[in-house]
Amino acid sequence: MSGTIQDSMPLARHVVHAGYASIALGLFGGLWMVMALNSEGWVWLVACVLLPASLLAVRGVGLVLTGQALIAADEPRGPRRLRWIFLLEVGAFALAANLLAASGGNAWLVAVVAFLTAAFLIPVARVLEDRLYMITAGTQIVLCAVVSLIMRGRIELADPIFGLVMGLSLWLTAVALLLRGHRIAGLLKTPGPSAAAS
Repeated sequence: MSGTIQDSMPLARHVVHAGYASIALGLFGGLWMVMALNSEGWVWLVACVLLPASLLAVRGVGLVLTGQALIAADEPRGPRRLRWIFLLEVGAFALAANLLAASGGNAWLVAVVAFLTAAFLIPVARVLEDRLYMITAGTQIVLCAVVSLIMRGRIELADPIFGLVMGLSLWLTAVALLLRGHRIAGLLKTPGPSAAAS
């Protein structure tokens, strides 16, 4: 566990962040999966998008509540830099869309958004001191680069592939965060030797 997260942030705070991140990654992964399955019927969208995203969000809410119950009242709140990262990401999306529209490169919009989404996980990893986001970002960048290279002559046909790559990777990250968060919460709930002896 120490090989993935750092000790400068209280473990209970990691549980809360894992819950919030699972909610966000579950929902954003769902949006990417909609792009991957946009040609399918509503039954596929419900079964392969709405249901998994909802389950991840519900489990994330449960983990947040669990973590908040373990946090001491005087414990410092989590980093606020995540808000700035999110705002910068939205601004980068808007700037990229405008630049591509002005240059006639709209076909590359989904690819660029996928790369930006992956790139902005890197500062998230640094702020939360969690290498799991770095692993996800690196995997996404490599896979998106491979798809872009193979489909560069008809990049607009690769939009569902980008959706699948990004959606599944975000969902897998959310699952990993949930599993680790519940494991940490279980350890924090387990009384230590001194508490057990008393």
